[in-house]
Amino acid sequence: NIAETCVRAGGFEEDRCTIVNARSDAISLPTPASLVVCELADHGLLGEGLLPTLREVLASGTASKDAVVIPRAAYVEAALFEDASLAKRRGPDDYRRQRCRGGAACAPARLGNARRLTPYVRVLDLSFSSPPPKGAHAGAKVDLQVQKRGRVDAVGYRWRMDLGFGEGVSNEEDADDFQDHWWQMAQPLDAPFDIGPGVPFSLKAAHTDTDVVFDVFFDAGFV
Repeated sequence: NIAETCVRAGGFEEDRCTIVNARSDAISLPTPASLVVCELADHGLLGEGLLPTLREVLASGTASKDAVVIPRAAYVEAALFEDASLAKRRGPDDYRRQRCRGGAACAPARLGNARRLTPYVRVLDLSFSSPPPKGAHAGAKVDLQVQKRGRVDAVGYRWRMDLGFGEGVSNEEDADDFQDHWWQMAQPLDAPFDIGPGVPFSLKAAHTDTDVVFDVFFDAGFV
């Protein structure tokens, strides 16, 4: 009903736009779609099945190979945070915790309330126009410049999505009000450690169809 109301309000009558209430993998179109709009982003970006949905739509012929896909792409930024409460946070409405390496879990968090020890760095780039095959995909190892001395309790991340046509949305801490239903994400460390300016530190992010996870690299001799 909401989709039909929005489409009709935009001036598209039934002779121009047909609304089908069905899963994308359960429909057959007379001709492949030239435009795909997929609003499946959650706090962690991938948890609602954005990648497998787009992969199926494009591979099945439901959409043409050169279809315009909205969103087009996204990137993930990460930083280190000090906040003991991040390890305990479950997020709004007992949001499903994502299983990550080492037994840690990513969960939604308001990172604006935590103490950030490093700048955000770009760790992953994802294409939705050409979604990657199923499986794990790692980004490059990225060095971090530690700015403040403190205890690293978690890796926090946020994302920005490219909608095309010069538009985008984000779950950044200072995102516009209409986007604030998305929280940022935090992966608590199994064993928090102290760090300070000048300590070599790197992050490596990877993603599957549903999760974003991190490996951390630092000078274990630092106290």
